[in-house]
Amino acid sequence: MVSGNRVIIEEVCSKKYTAIDSKIAIWIRDHEAAGVLLALDSPLGWPAAMGPVLSRHSAGEPADSPRASDNVGEAANELFRRATDRKIKTILKNAADPTSRAPLEIGADKIARVAHASLRLLDRLRESSGRRIPLGRNPGTKQVRGVQAIEVYPAATLRVHGLMKEGYKSRNKEKKEDAREKRESIRDQMMIKGHVKFANNAEKERAVKNDHVLDAVVCCLAAADYLSGSVVGPSEDEKKLATKEGWIWVAEKQSPQSQESSR
Repeated sequence: MVSGNRVIIEEVCSKKYTAIDSKIAIWIRDHEAAGVLLALDSPLGWPAAMGPVLSRHSAGEPADSPRASDNVGEAANELFRRATDRKIKTILKNAADPTSRAPLEIGADKIARVAHASLRLLDRLRESSGRRIPLGRNPGTKQVRGVQAIEVYPAATLRVHGLMKEGYKSRNKEKKEDAREKRESIRDQMMIKGHVKFANNAEKERAVKNDHVLDAVVCCLAAADYLSGSVVGPSEDEKKLATKEGWIWVAEKQSPQSQESSR
């Protein structure tokens, strides 16, 4: 639930794709009257250049985008990255964070399977709920009508809010405790800065059980940013592409002064 610009976490959980439908369906049923915004940490579209290129491609021939560069790396970027991926890379670069990374490329990484599963999930939810569940395209509306979905990127949200702790996703057994401490630090900083409040201590503890659950909480923070309107949207030239490819909604970079004042 969002109150002002603060997210109130009533329930957190970690479920497999086969079990998540019923849980989300319950949330939709219980909160639809107030509006439901599904914030998904997954690409919801493919690079626009890929379709035309692959449809005319023959094995053994080069697969280049229409603006193919002589530089192999740049040509691959044009084919595999979406406009929103390029925008996020620019935002993180401007954040002067040497450890920042661009989103995984749906056209080149196994993240494509996550995207496929997420799109199937949305389709099943549409069928079970009888709702359209369109993608949100109007940040700053404060209240969502019915049910909408948006694409978010927890790593970018953490960085622009000055919350990132490298290693919080570590699954190395020797670093397991250190990773949990970093997740706890991220959670506590979100609370101190007034971004997140937990309904009870049980949910507060579940939020750091693993990185997937914490990322889900960060997705809720990204959703609150979207509702407040403090996000980077597509330019006029990018809007048509965003309709085709999808768009990652992330808050504008906070200045050091604003970060200090929010503590």
